[in-house]
Amino acid sequence: MCESSVWLQYPDGRTEKIADDVMIVTQEGPEVVLRWFLAEPRRVAGRIYQVDAIKHIITLDVSELPTLSAAQTEITSSPIDAGVDHSHVHPHPH
Repeated sequence: MCESSVWLQYPDGRTEKIADDVMIVTQEGPEVVLRWFLAEPRRVAGRIYQVDAIKHIITLDVSELPTLSAAQTEITSSPIDAGVDHSHVHPHPH
């Protein structure tokens, strides 16, 4: 299967990995919906910025949104990515 990781790109250039093993990503108005196999979909405020099919990375742009609190961008863990630490910022893998 070809799952992807999802990253947020902030206005100051920082990026943060928020999910692994995502199978389907759709833009629905001001939100992006992330879907996994056998797991509930999750919504994130932002827009799809880039899809890197070679590296399996999807980047979401949150720069055009009002200032977001951590609670607004935080995603709860699903059984699929429960082992992923979402609490710190990573350098973007590009």
